[in-house]
Amino acid sequence: MVGQLVLKQKRDANFLKSLHDVDILDQNVKGILCNTTERLMLENVKINNATVIQNEIDERHKLEIPLPYIYKTLKEDFGMKYCKVKKIAIQANSIRNRSMRQQFGKIMIKKLNSGVRILNIDETWIGRTNFIRSRW
Repeated sequence: MVGQLVLKQKRDANFLKSLHDVDILDQNVKGILCNTTERLMLENVKINNATVIQNEIDERHKLEIPLPYIYKTLKEDFGMKYCKVKKIAIQANSIRNRSMRQQFGKIMIKKLNSGVRILNIDETWIGRTNFIRSRW
């Protein structure tokens, strides 16, 4: 490998300088990527996928960064990983909601005993209208 670099340098006097320029450019791109990611995290922007970061950099800096480079930076520099989003009940078991369910149960038993027909409508899917399965 070193021999190949020496041969390329002999053929092209600016070869090592161009390698150095590419390294500096790579450091600048990584700096922009890290700064943008930190800013989005501080602003509590949901980073559902890497295209959020890619679009933000494209809008602000007119720079197109490949997604695999963004994935690598998120994993290595920020310790992030792509994981499944967990569905949780936000207030289902608060004291207020438990007492309200108990009161509702008492009313429903009275209605059933009086012969009222009850139609049950399942609304549990409403909290799952955000169909994101994974995010960073």
